[in-house]
Amino acid sequence: IGLFHIKSAGSIVEKINLHSSPTFITDIKRVHSGDLWITSNKGLFVKKAYGGELTFFSHDSEDPLSPMGNNISTLFENDAHLIFLGSTKGVFQSAPELSNFGRMLHSPFYKSSLSHDFVTGFAETDQSKTFISTIDGIDLYDDKTNQITHEDSKITKVIGSNKIQSFSIDYEHRYWIGTSDGKVSVL
Repeated sequence: IGLFHIKSAGSIVEKINLHSSPTFITDIKRVHSGDLWITSNKGLFVKKAYGGELTFFSHDSEDPLSPMGNNISTLFENDAHLIFLGSTKGVFQSAPELSNFGRMLHSPFYKSSLSHDFVTGFAETDQSKTFISTIDGIDLYDDKTNQITHEDSKITKVIGSNKIQSFSIDYEHRYWIGTSDGKVSVL
């Protein structure tokens, strides 16, 4: 199993062999540092820029700074170059140098927590805040205050659902939302 870098003409430029044999790749992004981040159902692969080494990160119950789970579904880098990994067990947040992974989780007892641990997408606002979509609503994360606010009721009124499956922003800065009950909306 591998990842192929293909030129637009169809010729293979590079093949990256993923040593942990993921069942599927969920997201691929080249981040600001030039490193290639590859998320999968088995964890995170990071290939250092310009032919560098490939490193694999997965859950390690002995290491409190490792990712909380291996099923990473989505990846996002904001303008401040913080990297967010969405998973079925919350959000891991990292600076590009991978010194450790911060965590954001759902808690019914803590108001400034995720709506749900199953994260489906990210998008940045004009105010340098980050929307985090989950299967139970949309949250707004402020990296300056490290606070999360729930945007569910505002979004639900517009699209009629808080079961977010897909969330993205386009080149005109419109937010596109797809729900698990078949609704697609633009804000």
